[in-house]
Amino acid sequence: MAQRKSLNGKEVLALLLYLPGKTERLCEPIVGRTRLVKTMFLFTKEIKPQLTKKGWDLTLPVFTPYDYGPFSIDVLNDVETLHALGIVDVDAIPESEPFDVLDDMNAMELTYYQGIAGTVERQFMDRYQLTTTGAAFCQSELKPRFTDARQWLALSEFKKRCNSISLTALLRYVYTRYPNYTANSKIRDQVLKYETLS
Repeated sequence: MAQRKSLNGKEVLALLLYLPGKTERLCEPIVGRTRLVKTMFLFTKEIKPQLTKKGWDLTLPVFTPYDYGPFSIDVLNDVETLHALGIVDVDAIPESEPFDVLDDMNAMELTYYQGIAGTVERQFMDRYQLTTTGAAFCQSELKPRFTDARQWLALSEFKKRCNSISLTALLRYVYTRYPNYTANSKIRDQVLKYETLS
């Protein structure tokens, strides 16, 4: 029986955490909630259309323009679900990058996090990584769906690009490439003042 060629939002998040990145090792973590959300946004905009053309069925979160650029509460809900299922581990590390302290939060998001955390003041960055169970799931259930080695390579290159550059550079790319999603951003001018990536 052929593997089904479909992915949902939770599976894509797990897949993004399974793929190699700048270290070229499988299961490279993604550090920072903002980076995770923006990586998922770019996946929906740049990878989903390519996979759809190849016959894939993808059901992914819908992003809308919020106070800090494109955002989807579904991404955070999916992470919480994966964490509860023992697929993803989330821990805080003492690192910081400009703009990560914002955590893509607007009024709706503040309410969401105050409900589960009691506070939105964070001095650490969240590191998202697969558990042993999560890695085994990706190896047995997700990777076999990619029978075309070129697709797997393209996914790995995407993860590498998103994980290798600074968060500021990643945001600048999102803001310049998808300006319709940044129309309401409170940090648009700050992000756009940084140099363009070569």
